Amino acid sequence: MRINLLPWRAQVQRRQARHFILQTLAVVGSALIIGMGFIQWQHYQIAGQQHRNQQLEQGITQFKQTLVRFEQQDTKRRALQSRLGLVNQLQRQRNNVTEVLNFIPTVMPAGAYLTRLAQQKGHIRLEGWVNSNAELARLLAALEAQQAVEALDIDTVVTGDHTVGPNKRFRLSFSLTHYVSPQLPEREEDEQ
Repeated sequence: MRINLLPWRAQVQRRQARHFILQTLAVVGSALIIGMGFIQWQHYQIAGQQHRNQQLEQGITQFKQTLVRFEQQDTKRRALQSRLGLVNQLQRQRNNVTEVLNFIPTVMPAGAYLTRLAQQKGHIRLEGWVNSNAELARLLAALEAQQAVEALDIDTVVTGDHTVGPNKRFRLSFSLTHYVSPQLPEREEDEQ
């Protein structure tokens, strides 16, 4: 009796080949599905990053616009502060003439007469007459004793031909330390 095992082996081999092909197709199909899923996930990540980048660019643009507005407001603020400072200086300067007119009688000795008083930016120029050199010396000493006086300079002393009354003409100048001069801001071009 003869038993043929070959068809059975051939069937097992065909089954194994089919099984191998199905497994291979399943692996390739799974790999394709996983690959496509990974590519889709990558596209999703790229799209999300592009959206975030776009939001950042919009935020940067808005921030730059805000900075430009801040610079404009800062320029306006500095101009207003400059004007306010000038107004404050002018307010303090208002009292300069009064202070000079209050100061002069405190240093003028009896017998001295003023014929001219000129003031320009804290520099005072006095012209007048005195009866004697002693009165002129008292005037100079009184001016030198004042802490508010600096750069005292006597320009001229001329003896006149008067025999009665003041006969010595003098001209002197000095600066006041507490004189307020407004500091004018530099001229900026008007914004149009």
